Amino acid sequence: MTERMSTVDRTWLLMERPTNAMVVIGLLITSRPLRLPALRQLVLDRFLKFDRFRCIPVVETRGGRWERDAGFNLDDHVLRVALPAPAGKTQLQT
Repeated sequence: MTERMSTVDRTWLLMERPTNAMVVIGLLITSRPLRLPALRQLVLDRFLKFDRFRCIPVVETRGGRWERDAGFNLDDHVLRVALPAPAGKTQLQT
């Protein structure tokens, strides 16, 4: 998959700096514990059906494009991070 990058996407990409990371991060809070394999399946079913989430941006002199990431690995994107007990919602928000 190769797709021309929109002007808006290219603008956001060009604004990226170490102090202004243009990264999309998601936080999923569930009513009950969710095992990692179930979370991975959720991401596969809901996000990765859209090709864009498997792409990397390529900036060109007069534009840019989205290109399929041949080295895409879901384990690089779905991470399990736990707060130390007895952390709750307040610590999570912090």
